[in-house]
Amino acid sequence: MTPPIRVLHVAESAGWAGGEAYLVRLATALDRRRFTMAVVVPETGPLTERLAALGVPTFVVPLNARLLSPRALCNSLFDYEIGALRRRLYVAAERLTAPLAHRVVAVSQAVGRDLVTRYRLPAEQVVVIQNGIDPGGFVPKRGPAAARAELGLGPASRLVALVGRLTRQKGPDLLVAALPPLVTAWPDLRCLFIGEGELGPELRLQAAALGVASHCVFLGPRTDVADLVAISDIVALPSRSEGLPFALLEAMVLARPVVATRVGGNPEVVEDGRTGLLVPPEDPGALTRAVRFLLDHPTEAEAMGRRGQERVLRDFSVDRSIGALQELYWSAASRLALDGASGRGRPAARSS
Repeated sequence: MTPPIRVLHVAESAGWAGGEAYLVRLATALDRRRFTMAVVVPETGPLTERLAALGVPTFVVPLNARLLSPRALCNSLFDYEIGALRRRLYVAAERLTAPLAHRVVAVSQAVGRDLVTRYRLPAEQVVVIQNGIDPGGFVPKRGPAAARAELGLGPASRLVALVGRLTRQKGPDLLVAALPPLVTAWPDLRCLFIGEGELGPELRLQAAALGVASHCVFLGPRTDVADLVAISDIVALPSRSEGLPFALLEAMVLARPVVATRVGGNPEVVEDGRTGLLVPPEDPGALTRAVRFLLDHPTEAEAMGRRGQERVLRDFSVDRSIGALQELYWSAASRLALDGASGRGRPAARSS
């Protein structure tokens, strides 16, 4: 009997967000007869607890070096405000390490294009496997009235939600900047920030300075994200950079209308004007107008949500994503075995 193929993943954190949730889904869905999985993490946390419950071994390796980190090699560096020298070093590191793998997996077509055009990886080395979602794994556990009551919100409050880490990449400051005209038009509007991050204190100060502090609800990390997304009128993703965000797939699978920036893989999921609205990055005014349109046109917003749900269920299933990844592991490992027999062994694949 052929022994299982060993698969090692390196996680940028042991917290709980889209990427970490995907690792748990992958660990759950991998065919244990064909694969055995382990994960390297920078510290212990919710991710290690969930993996341990699945019998997946984890190894703690500090990855907080200031110069290089896995996160620096996971999204497009050209969307970040970093110095020219550091960017050159990161790009050099990507090009240097790429030949160590048979294949490099990109989570979106946009990331795949970046790897080929900007990092100059060979096109035949890059494989695009878009993220997918399990609709049965993202289901509200209580009714809307109970979820609203827990937050002290009445049925008249209109809700805009941002789900993600409170970091510059995710653009929560842009959503706060977009709020003043919105709360003038909709005094009962509340903006839910679901997640934590280093921008938390700064966002609270920004909201106070703009006079919208009473309209911002900072909830921190939650285990009931599906409940909170389900009661939201709109889910906003004003990111400055993205691969293909799970928060977008989760909002759409619950038929929530979305407003997202035209970056990374977002346009691969959101058909502008049909399954949601796309706005330019770094443009709070455009964000205001898009959110205002959906608030002012609930029938059109509801239709966009339904079409978005249909699209995600059709084209972004977790079964398709993990099935493609398993086949890649299998084919790459087969090639690795041949190379090993000839003395040319190297890792089968890595993700970006």
